[in-house]
Amino acid sequence: HEKLPKASVVYCPPIPANASTNCDPAKKPCLYHIPNDPCEFYNLADMYPDILSELMDRLRFYNSTMIPSERKPRDPNSNPMLHGGNWIPWT
Repeated sequence: HEKLPKASVVYCPPIPANASTNCDPAKKPCLYHIPNDPCEFYNLADMYPDILSELMDRLRFYNSTMIPSERKPRDPNSNPMLHGGNWIPWT
């Protein structure tokens, strides 16, 4: 990650003693306030069930409108390191 732009990298401190331990995405969704908690230490799903429900409804809707993927061979030109460390359209 030394080559990625600094804005693309989040440096996380050691896990705080009061960090959430109630997040297991295999069992139920987690919810984080990314601007305030970019390292995802504090799961807010139990505190904000209405927001979680709204986001899950949106996800179900968007999933219902998806077109099935047509797997294509990987294009080596898609490597972000060829584009200043960013994912961008390429031709």
